[in-house]
Amino acid sequence: MLRNALWSELLSLDAVREPATLSLLSRYALELRLACFADAPVDELARTIAEAQSRGVPVALWPMLDNREGRWASAHNGEAFARYVRRLFAELAARGCAPRAVMIDIEPPIDVMQRWADRARTRFQRARARARAREPHAVPAIDQRADGDRALAALFDELTRDGVRVGAALVPTDLLGAPVARGVEWLLGLPNGDSLYEPASSMLYSSMLEGYSRGWISRPRALALLRRGAARALARYGPRAEVSLGVVATGALGDEPVYRSPDELREDVAAVRSLGIERLALFDLRGVLERPAPERWLEPLTR
Repeated sequence: MLRNALWSELLSLDAVREPATLSLLSRYALELRLACFADAPVDELARTIAEAQSRGVPVALWPMLDNREGRWASAHNGEAFARYVRRLFAELAARGCAPRAVMIDIEPPIDVMQRWADRARTRFQRARARARAREPHAVPAIDQRADGDRALAALFDELTRDGVRVGAALVPTDLLGAPVARGVEWLLGLPNGDSLYEPASSMLYSSMLEGYSRGWISRPRALALLRRGAARALARYGPRAEVSLGVVATGALGDEPVYRSPDELREDVAAVRSLGIERLALFDLRGVLERPAPERWLEPLTR
């Protein structure tokens, strides 16, 4: 069954397990994409997965490393990320709770993303001055990059053979055009850009495009960029293309610009669906629950 999805990054597992939360997800037929951190108690995670599934809410694991290791998967940390995911799946299987889906968040290390967000919030001249003054994040050597790529590719193949659906959240480099996008992906250590992810979810967050630009990108322009990114994702990934929309709440960076109202989400949904993309994901569950009338944020995702 094709389902839309809701990411859950910073909401506590206790809050995820609340009957009202699971009832909401079940009512709107949403897949829960549940963040899993390397230092989190596996027993609590297993209990959360079991309770969600018992209420008809499918769960896709969303594994993340410690921030010191880059948090998200890339060629910078591919071997460490693969080790963690294998250990996580083994520990959950030992508790009789083997997940059938995983979403791999493929992004540059979090310190790189934080610097980009910081620069985007400032004027160009100040950003350029700070960039000269900072030490850049170390780019892995060619052999290290290859090792990271191979480790992740082997992990994806192994999970797929075991019957696990392997999807990915992807930086929307296709906004830059195909030739430039492939080069940028290589430079950033974003692996396996054309792997058969199911789904391939492009993170096209219009609120962040607008908010981080400090007025350079208007709301109409952000909507136009969303359409362009969605069209290019569809051309690249075909029926596996999904668009992650948002954001409703802040995430790992801590200051992401958010939607002003559900009306902006409705506009984004309409723009993406007008292109023929039906698979949608919304970031994120904590924001939906903290805003008044959470149903107003979930209704746009229904067909």
